[in-house]
Amino acid sequence: LCSVLPANRFSWQPDLAPAEKVVELNGLLKAYADKHDIPYIDYYTPMVDAADGLKKELGEDGVHPNVDGYLVMEPLLEFALEEALKK
Repeated sequence: LCSVLPANRFSWQPDLAPAEKVVELNGLLKAYADKHDIPYIDYYTPMVDAADGLKKELGEDGVHPNVDGYLVMEPLLEFALEEALKK
């Protein structure tokens, strides 16, 4: 199970303000993973900027990761898979 990526705006629907909801959802996902002993990958923390959005260098539209974003995500996923396979 993994976190939702940070987002503080959607260019296609600028009236939405998703940042707080993303934080809340990630808290719920983490709590669920902990309760059920499911591996959890926190992509949010290393990818969030000061405005609770996706760091500009990690995604052009502020929502979807680019190659650099996936390069941040890849080792986190690899580590989680290695830990899960040990169980």
